[in-house]
Amino acid sequence: MKIGTENPFNKLAINDEKVKKGAKQMAMDNFFIMRDAFLNTPAERKDELAFFASDAAIGCAQAFLYYLGERKFNRYLVPELFANKVKIGVDTKVVVDARDFRLGAHIDNEG
Repeated sequence: MKIGTENPFNKLAINDEKVKKGAKQMAMDNFFIMRDAFLNTPAERKDELAFFASDAAIGCAQAFLYYLGERKFNRYLVPELFANKVKIGVDTKVVVDARDFRLGAHIDNEG
């Protein structure tokens, strides 16, 4: 509504190649968020570290889904969609735990 009737994003030429390139960048951005959190968060702020790591893990999973061609989903559904669509030998419980922790629920293993 704030953009008005002339949505400038409608003018963007988006193709599969650009989405895949953007997904790679999104994954790297989230990886660096996670890395920087581990490098810069003091040990006594473990909850903050777990929050940033969880958020970045969800972002990486979301980027991979975009890369695989998924487009119509929201961030909350990433774990289920990831479990159904990704077959690379990753324990999908990691993504579920990341979402649950991100939402403030208890996770089994903060590591």
